[in-house]
Amino acid sequence: MVANLASVRDDFPILNQKFPNGQPLVYLDSGASAQRPRAVIDKITEVYEQYYSNVHRGVHQLGDRVTTEMEAARTRIQSFIGAASTEEIIFTSGTTMSVNMVAQTWGRHFLKGGDEIILNEMEHHANFVPWQAIARERGAILKFIRLTPEGRLDLDHYQSLLSSRTKLVAVTGMSNVLGTINPIAEMAHRAHEVGALIFVDGAQSVPHQPIDVVDSEIDFLAFSGHKVFGPSGIGVLYGRRQLLENLPPFMYGGNMISEVHLEESHWAGLPAR
Repeated sequence: MVANLASVRDDFPILNQKFPNGQPLVYLDSGASAQRPRAVIDKITEVYEQYYSNVHRGVHQLGDRVTTEMEAARTRIQSFIGAASTEEIIFTSGTTMSVNMVAQTWGRHFLKGGDEIILNEMEHHANFVPWQAIARERGAILKFIRLTPEGRLDLDHYQSLLSSRTKLVAVTGMSNVLGTINPIAEMAHRAHEVGALIFVDGAQSVPHQPIDVVDSEIDFLAFSGHKVFGPSGIGVLYGRRQLLENLPPFMYGGNMISEVHLEESHWAGLPAR
């Protein structure tokens, strides 16, 4: 075990330093942001030193190489979370942006007055405030699952909240405050029984446990790169293809169009739009 721990420490250059008292650095805040292993640092350096360019734009060797690398990353993420298609993997700036993308597109397009969103008190603000804001804007109603004395979701209470008015259940896979692991597959199944969708904040759960979005019946999943030992400023939004195809664009610009005319523009297909 000691040898294995030493090997793991060797993967993270930042852990090689020692304090003035001679003690090695011990980092126990990966739940907030993980350190980067040598492989990630080397890959970032490789990109900037060898083939950095605009992706999906340049018709030259560097552009081809960096585009190939980015799409290979999309394929690895598809496999990592068990998605059905690479077109269901949307790159974002992180979990917060991913939540806001769905709240501002799906929420504005599909929510109406009197519809209900189910949340709970263990959620990170990133998976709480966006739904609070869109509910206020659209006249939707927020419902909250009670917690048990042990810090778990009260599933009997959850069941009692579900109804034909429920349009979305937003829940963390693993609480950043309590460490509670929520039964996502069961919650998704119950939500679908009343015709609701489930949005999972996977910022804490994705780094710590296997996930299969198809088997778990997850409709939307968000997570951040910096919590899974990746670079800062990147994240993932997974959405079932049928759902993504029915969403309006979140942002407009050069990377999400197929054609631009003076009178109108046409959007690119998934995942670009």
